[in-house]
Amino acid sequence: VMMITALLWIMPTAVQASLGNMGFMSLKKVPGGFNAVVEERTATTSAKTKALEAAPRRMALPAPAVVETPLALTPRQATATAAPTVVFRQGPQLVFQGIVLATNAVGFVLSTMVSPTCHYHVDLLGTGALALGALPAWFQATRPPSSHVQLKVATSNAKRVRYTAAAVMAWSTKLAAYLCLRIADTNGQDARLNPIMADKKFAAAFWGFSALWGIVCGLPFSMGLTSSKPAHENGCFETGLQLVTVGWILETVADYQKWSHKQRGDASGFCKDGLWSLSQHPNWLG
Repeated sequence: VMMITALLWIMPTAVQASLGNMGFMSLKKVPGGFNAVVEERTATTSAKTKALEAAPRRMALPAPAVVETPLALTPRQATATAAPTVVFRQGPQLVFQGIVLATNAVGFVLSTMVSPTCHYHVDLLGTGALALGALPAWFQATRPPSSHVQLKVATSNAKRVRYTAAAVMAWSTKLAAYLCLRIADTNGQDARLNPIMADKKFAAAFWGFSALWGIVCGLPFSMGLTSSKPAHENGCFETGLQLVTVGWILETVADYQKWSHKQRGDASGFCKDGLWSLSQHPNWLG
């Protein structure tokens, strides 16, 4: 009995000390005993928690990282280093190909309905279609842009389009004029074309292949119309101009030498004058 009485007397004090060390209650005597102290501490803790939740949260932001930046570029250097925006437009290519198709369609109508036995228009339209197709692109590249969009797209490749369109028109016009002049010696008739133009199916096939030939031969030019990439990049533009000039001169000289050979009345023998003595087809080489 004495031991139980001692434990009952010591236990409240030990429990009170343990809870005080844990932060739930203090060792100070307060009215109401243990329960009152716990409720007071709990109420205080809840009040502090609500105060913290009501207060605005302040998060510590990390220190800004130090980034080493290069030296500032001048406006001219910044413009030089900025890569130009390349824009692709299929419209000019479709215009060129549409004109080639339309020109050959006119040739088909003339061959089957107007003058089946007169062939002046065959070479004039079949070859001249490329010059007609390149004319809108050349005209567009030579006039000043009328809007900011055209200024951004058209002027970046305007020089390249001007020169390539001029080259196509010069070659096509020269070849069409030469072929038209050549057929004039036979009074505008080519015996090889008479049976073809007499049948509409053969005539349609002839002009269809003529249109296909014009579109394929014009692909290097028409595909170049789709891009706004400037010409002066790696020297290809200057090299292309030199090749065009040399080829145009070779073809022109070869055609003139062949023409002179036929005018001398020696049409039966093979021409061996000038370039023809070095190549069997110097005009095709050009």
